Amino acid sequence: MNTRVQSLSERIEQLASYKSDGLFMEPTAGDGKSEDILRNLSEAQNLALGTAVGVGVQTVLQPILYWKNATQQGLAFTLKPNIIYRGTLASCCNLGVLCGLQFLSAGVIQKAITGGVDRPMTTAEEISAGFFGGALSGPACCAMELIMIQQQRHGGTMLATPGRIVRNYGLKSILRGNVASTLRESVYTAGYLGIVPATQKFMKRNYGVPSYIGDIVGAAVGGFVCTFVSHPLDTVKTCMQGDVERKQHAGLVDTFKTLYRDRGGFRSLYRGFAWRYGNVFLDFMLFNALMRHIAPIVYPDLLVG
Repeated sequence: MNTRVQSLSERIEQLASYKSDGLFMEPTAGDGKSEDILRNLSEAQNLALGTAVGVGVQTVLQPILYWKNATQQGLAFTLKPNIIYRGTLASCCNLGVLCGLQFLSAGVIQKAITGGVDRPMTTAEEISAGFFGGALSGPACCAMELIMIQQQRHGGTMLATPGRIVRNYGLKSILRGNVASTLRESVYTAGYLGIVPATQKFMKRNYGVPSYIGDIVGAAVGGFVCTFVSHPLDTVKTCMQGDVERKQHAGLVDTFKTLYRDRGGFRSLYRGFAWRYGNVFLDFMLFNALMRHIAPIVYPDLLVG
């Protein structure tokens, strides 16, 4: 009993060395541990941390994701909970698995870039690690989002939907839209694991502002850039996955052409942009908030000096 009390007391003292800024936490000077959380953790720890963060964020933002998908596919707006929360389990599994894979792969790439040396990473290095980490998660993202979108359109359970798709359209249909999905995830992950932390550290070092200000600026600017660059890919992917029957959209290039020709030109590729930018901005903010709260609680010995 005394050992447990002592262990709890030590953990509280460790966490007390973290300064809190509302939703955000930042470490004080420690014993030489890296300022980048992912570089301090093992692959298994990054996987677990990313999974927890992803599930938490998606649980909060499911309605925005539905409205974005519906707008891109030209579906009517609705506030009915039984519709907007349809596919929530699939989308939580999707973002949980994706964030877990992205935390893991980006952490591996960060360690490879620095050679295990505790040194500050350049902005280009952080963004590159996020980009290639995101690319590795593309196929998994493609399959899970296809299941979620098909649930949103046609109903059915998370387990029954992939069976129906494979039975009716073949096994390869599970990866429909994979190229667009992989490119989109690369840009997205470069944003939240590259642009946001790089902006936060730059503003803190050069202007002395609290970390949460840098996070807000990074999420706003980085979120906009990433959304603008990747949204046409997201629109094409969503339309392809909503139409596994291939009635309107065949392949990647054909879908681009169809949207441009039949649905209003260049603007058609940015349908749902406002919903997605809002979703991405909140994603980037909440990823940082949850990561900074969860990591030092679960892994205090590795993160607190």
